[in-house]
Amino acid sequence: MTQHGPGPERPGRKPAGEDRWALVAVAGVLAFVAMLDMNIVNVALADIADGLDVSAATAQWAVLAYQLPVVAFLLPVGRWLDGGGTRLVVPAATAGFGLSSALAAVAPWAGWLIAARLAQGAFGAALFVLMPVLAMRAVRPELRGRAMSVPATLGPLGAVTGPAVGGLLLDHFGWRSVFLVKIPFCLLALVLVWRAMPRDGRPRPVAAGRAAGGHRRGGAPAAADPGVGGSRVAGARGRRRSAAVVVAARSGRPPGGRCAAGPGAAAGARGGAGAGRRIRRHALRRGPAPPA
Repeated sequence: MTQHGPGPERPGRKPAGEDRWALVAVAGVLAFVAMLDMNIVNVALADIADGLDVSAATAQWAVLAYQLPVVAFLLPVGRWLDGGGTRLVVPAATAGFGLSSALAAVAPWAGWLIAARLAQGAFGAALFVLMPVLAMRAVRPELRGRAMSVPATLGPLGAVTGPAVGGLLLDHFGWRSVFLVKIPFCLLALVLVWRAMPRDGRPRPVAAGRAAGGHRRGGAPAAADPGVGGSRVAGARGRRRSAAVVVAARSGRPPGGRCAAGPGAAAGARGGAGAGRRIRRHALRRGPAPPA
């Protein structure tokens, strides 16, 4: 009797201790900051126009200069990120976003502010693409829904609280504070990323998922799973043996022909010969077939 022991751990599964919820928190913080910047500047447009001595239409570019690159660069950035890891891209995009906010806060004229906001929008597009990637790769597949709910919740929260936070900052610190408020969040995300991100930049390795499909990293077939591949091989052998016995019963010859040898072949021959004799005895009992 075959004994079935505990099989090996399923390929591509992450042990519970390797879930990196710190990276999920990073995705939530980045979602909050990126969406906060969509609305927080709107309440400061009048103060920006007065502080830089420009028209209201020119001050409006402080908002458009951020939103346009976000929309334009989402697809190109996503395609570019498909080809590499995220260990360097996440801190680079986060640091670039914070630096652009600082440059916008110290802008002496409108052109400087618009250029800083354009750069901030480009880095913001990278953050929008990286948020779901971080959340999905940081945990096991069965926990991805819970992980994705963190940036999905904090993102709209940032969009809703942007005008309220912006109004408080304007009343106490002036319009430049609406750009500086995002820098502490960026620093927090940088610290978490540096401590939690693996060296290869892939919180959940793709090679493990490929092994589950039957391929190693180099493209060679992986070893068969004893619980799945073994049962398939046994089933195929059983079907071939059953077909051989049926053929032997019809022809009266043992399966395997005269070249069969070994205990398995002998057992198959005895079974086939016995089946043939039973078929012939049954035919004799029924008598000869009636003439056509």
